[in-house]
Amino acid sequence: MKWFFRTCILLLANQVFAQQTGWEKVLGSNVADFIARDAVTDSKGNVYIVGRYETGLAFFKTVKGETVYADTTLPYGTHPFVQKVSSDGKLLKRIFLPGIEAQHVVILHDNQIAVCGFMNDYREKNYDRDRGQGVFSAFLDSSLRLNSYTEYPSFYNSTPFGMTFDSKNGLVIGASSFTTPDPNMGYRDEYSLRLIHTDEKGSALRDTTYMRPVWFLKNKYNAKTFDAVALAKGANDSFWLCGEVRGRDSTYRENNPMALIQFDSEFYSMTTQVFTHRDKFLSEVGACLNDLVVSDKYVFLVGQDLHENPQSFVFLFDPKGNFLYKKGFNGDFGDEPVVAQIDETHWAVLNVSKADEFVISFFDLNGLVKEKHFKTRKYCAPKALIVHNKELIAIGRIKEGIAEKEIEKMWISKVILD
Repeated sequence: MKWFFRTCILLLANQVFAQQTGWEKVLGSNVADFIARDAVTDSKGNVYIVGRYETGLAFFKTVKGETVYADTTLPYGTHPFVQKVSSDGKLLKRIFLPGIEAQHVVILHDNQIAVCGFMNDYREKNYDRDRGQGVFSAFLDSSLRLNSYTEYPSFYNSTPFGMTFDSKNGLVIGASSFTTPDPNMGYRDEYSLRLIHTDEKGSALRDTTYMRPVWFLKNKYNAKTFDAVALAKGANDSFWLCGEVRGRDSTYRENNPMALIQFDSEFYSMTTQVFTHRDKFLSEVGACLNDLVVSDKYVFLVGQDLHENPQSFVFLFDPKGNFLYKKGFNGDFGDEPVVAQIDETHWAVLNVSKADEFVISFFDLNGLVKEKHFKTRKYCAPKALIVHNKELIAIGRIKEGIAEKEIEKMWISKVILD
């Protein structure tokens, strides 16, 4: 009888995760970098990709002894971009916004596209290089016509790590706040948390500027700094975020602790969980979280172990922050895995193998079920994984070309779930 039930469970899991590649494409330019950061789909299956556009040496060519643009349809410099791609992978439209980089995108209840990123209008005197300091939001219609653009400057260097929206189409933007910068732009920056709540047009209703870790960790950890990395929508206008805490705490010592926190709509922390991936690390950077997804019953987190033998890992919690399981799986150093929820008890993670190939790993309540591998590429970096109907849309960064002519492009693939 036990054998029968195990067989039924295995057959059901394989049925849920049966998949085939619908299509796989590379988008971008041969003369400028299109660096993908995030993506979302609408009800028709159109994909909206945001990121950073940047020109380099490949943007120029010599004609009759004069240096000119290699492509006059593209702008020079660095700009945030928003790109609309059809359900079959064709470029429909592309626009550029003010600022340095678009980092996150969501589709609102009224089908508007909301984008956030960081600006370039401010400079921190302790740095010897430019560093984006303010945050911006932009509201666009489905044809990428700009409805509003709002900037949220800050005294501290501030870079958004995540965004969601409330029941009134207002935005909740989470950003890091560099309260004590390292002059060498290194690991010892001190981070605090910045939360911005806007109305349906992007006007700021509340901006915390910075929140010290002691205010929301509820004495779970004596943190000097908190580096948030991802944000996800919860129930009743609440939201969840995760990140790393750093400081001196005798409870965790050298275990490189991470934190999962739920906030209500007033920015009060409701649930706080501090946890570790490994008992002890030999260096300051031991493990880090990268992404999370939240449902009514589960909170699923994914990250990477940066120890001597790098791997990816997942954590599963219930909505009260109680630990359910931790699993490790194949992943390469610096791959920054991303996660999507297929249904209430199944998840997919986009990461990179040590063979430089994109991999989608499928999980259920018992752990890893199977993997789907794509072809080897020169460079791979996961950026977004989206569930649309019975399809997975995977977006990543790749590089093509050689040496100084190397160009960064966007990889996108549709995987059909049977």
